[in-house]
Amino acid sequence: MSHDLLTFNQQNIRGTDSNSLLRMYDRAQDVFANSLVQLDRTRAEKAIERIATELRKRKVPMMNGSAAMPVAAVSMASKL
Repeated sequence: MSHDLLTFNQQNIRGTDSNSLLRMYDRAQDVFANSLVQLDRTRAEKAIERIATELRKRKVPMMNGSAAMPVAAVSMASKL
């Protein structure tokens, strides 16, 4: 996984279109779910939180499978 995604800062997020943010969100979730390295999971979790916050500000609905789900409902409940 590219560290560019995991270290994506808040200023870059604000300048990114919503579709790109959704793709980055999916990619970060994939890293979080599949990484064997704790540091990568931690970075991915922070990226997910930053991206989700920006998507909430834009009122962009999140998709989880086939049903729309608000970003606020998406959580890292398992915290691997």
